[in-house]
Amino acid sequence: METELYDFLENRLDNCYERQKYLQSEEYNDEANFEKIKINVYHIFKTVLSVSLKKYEGDFYQAYDFFIKRFEKIASDWKLAYEKAEQYNHVEKIQIESIKLEVVQDIKENMIKIKKEKE
Repeated sequence: METELYDFLENRLDNCYERQKYLQSEEYNDEANFEKIKINVYHIFKTVLSVSLKKYEGDFYQAYDFFIKRFEKIASDWKLAYEKAEQYNHVEKIQIESIKLEVVQDIKENMIKIKKEKE
């Protein structure tokens, strides 16, 4: 599962980089910046996955548990940031946190899919 998840994150990163370049070339700067946010989020979770695999080399279950705990903590922090931005009606921050949460949902859905395929 770890290689499939890593490949998924790599693929999403590649797609976001390509889309960002295209949007910049077409001078859609706001949309290109949204892609940068997605790139950062996918990269964060790719890094967390890499760290978990190195830390628990050979023990998939501990590596997966470590990754899931970090994933949930980060996602929870971003959800709180979104709610706080909504509370203060900070439109830009709402947009940024919303994009982060969309990526989190994408990763979560694909982790479930990958796990089911492995069972």
